[in-house]
Parts: sequence; C-alpha cells; structure tokens
Amino acid sequence: MIHKLHIKNFKLIKDNSFDFKPLTIITGTNSCGKSSILQTLCFFINTNILNIEKSMYIQNFTRNLYIFDQMRNKDLHEDSIHITLNEKNIINITKEEITKNTEYLFDFEENFYYLKSNRNLIQDTEKIQNNIKFGVSGEYIGNYFSTNSLKSIDEIFYENPDSNKILNYHVDKWIKEILDLEISFTTNESIDIILNGFKDKNFSNYFLPSNISTGLNFATKIIIIGLSLKKGDIFIIENPEIHLHPKAISKFADFFAFLVSKGIQVIIETHSNYLLSKLRYINFKKEFKDEDCIIYYKDQQTDFVPIFIHSGKFTNINREKINFPTGFFDTDLDKLMEIR
Repeated sequence: MIHKLHIKNFKLIKDNSFDFKPLTIITGTNSCGKSSILQTLCFFINTNILNIEKSMYIQNFTRNLYIFDQMRNKDLHEDSIHITLNEKNIINITKEEITKNTEYLFDFEENFYYLKSNRNLIQDTEKIQNNIKFGVSGEYIGNYFSTNSLKSIDEIFYENPDSNKILNYHVDKWIKEILDLEISFTTNESIDIILNGFKDKNFSNYFLPSNISTGLNFATKIIIIGLSLKKGDIFIIENPEIHLHPKAISKFADFFAFLVSKGIQVIIETHSNYLLSKLRYINFKKEFKDEDCIIYYKDQQTDFVPIFIHSGKFTNINREKINFPTGFFDTDLDKLMEIR
C-alpha cells in the first residue's frame, strides 16, 4: 500500500508531498503535472528479477524516465531529483547516476498494476506468451483471459459461499452494469496465437475487437484487470474515462469504490467531473468511507491541493466545506441553471 510520497524537482513538480488513501484521485487542468506523480512510482518497480523478458519489458516502458534533462524541473535547475516513498524508500537521481536506498520495491503485475492512457484497442490476435499478465496498455489481456476466464476470482470478491466465482461471469456482469450491454469477451487459442472477440447474449453474433466500440474495448481491459486483483494490490489507471459516455464513466466510479471496498488500492488520473460527482454521491450514500478517498487538484499556477469528500461534499482536511477550485468544472454550469 502506498501511504506517502514526496517528490522534489521532477518535471512540473517542484517540491510536493502527498498522502495516499485507498482511493486516490489526481486531477486538474491539462499539462500541470498529474501524470508525473504516477510516473515517479514506476521508479520503485523491481527490475532485479529472474524473468529476463519481464525485466526488459519494465525497462522499456520506463526508459524515458531516465533522461535527466527531461525529468528535472525547468524552473529549479537543481542537480538532483529526490523521490521518497512511504518515508523509508529513497531514490536520488543525478545526471550521472541513480541511487536507491529502498527497503521495498513493487513487483510488477504481482502487486503493482499500471494501465497508461495511450492504450490501444484489444488486438484481434495475440501471440501466446507467459511473461506479462496484461501489459501497461492491456495489450496482453487476451493471453490472460484465455488462461483464467474459467478460473475462480480471488475470494475477496465472493458475494456469498454459493455465488458464481468464475472470472468471465463477473466480467460479463460488470460490462452489463457499466455499459448496459449484454456482451461477452471471448478468447480462443489456435496453435501459437490467441483469437480475441466479443459475442452477444445469445452467442449468435461475433465481433472482432477492431470492429466494436473503442469504449467497450477500453472498459473491458479495466474490468478484467480489476477483477483479477487481490487484497493489498495497487491498481493505477490513467484516464479511465477515455471514449466512454457520461453514464459509463459514472458507473466506473461504482466499480472503483467496489475494488477499494475489497482492500485494493486504486490510484486514478482523470479529467472527468462525472467520475468525481458520482464518487461524491457514493460517499453521501455511505457506500465508502470519508477516510478512504483523497483528491489532488492542480492548475498551472498552484501546487497540488488536497481535497476530501465528507457526506458527499468537498471539504478541506478539517472537514470544512469548500468549493472545488475554479478551472476544472464547466464554468457555464451556473448559467445553464438559469434556464430553470
């Protein structure tokens, strides 16, 4: 579990400390440093592993983080970058070297799962491989589902002793809940490849991922990964709202609150006011605790501001009601209210 993070001199972040909760939301205006918070966590992924292919995969998707002149804050012009995780794990980066003094590192796709924003559609076919579960773009989702679709999900998700425990049942259930579609993701192995597809309720129509909506593609990846986790895992998602209509985005707030209720830490970067508004309502209905959620907001002029939710209202740390910072929600909303 991530509890605290301190970042100094990294990209747009000059010197900021962050408290993390089971549900941590990072939001704000464009190009203000939101993704930078998530990227610093990748420095703590363990690459000293026996699986060479997996180690190379991790190094490949993090390699741009190691270009010092691209990483350091352009205003500070300092000679080193400092990142501290949970107060005990320290990484110092200079142009010459990276020094790690860490007691703990994340195990990629064992307890640390990352889904970046520039992900592609589910591939129509995937080459069979056993090194990566999902990939940071969800590019191996078919491989995982082919092997695990008929296996039981973790016991944290059991509704009752007699309930259906099979992964594909729960994936179908959440696709219906979030997208209001009675459709199933399917996989078939053929020699050395996986054939991915979607079938409707009666299995009478079959669709390749490339011939079905982008929103369904992206949502399916998030749902499968989320339902494949266990208590104590960390799930980081950049912009889960991509290509989804407002109702589906709102329903994903229910899904994330559900994962948090099962002991999974969910960290989200988002631009969606629909997601934030639904989280407020879920909190108002007491379906997740005040202390389980924190929001960080930033614009171009200010540092990250922590915002809390109490009884469905945005508050400061003292539970005093506040307005959400200007510049994020639609400033024309008050004008639209005049129509009433």
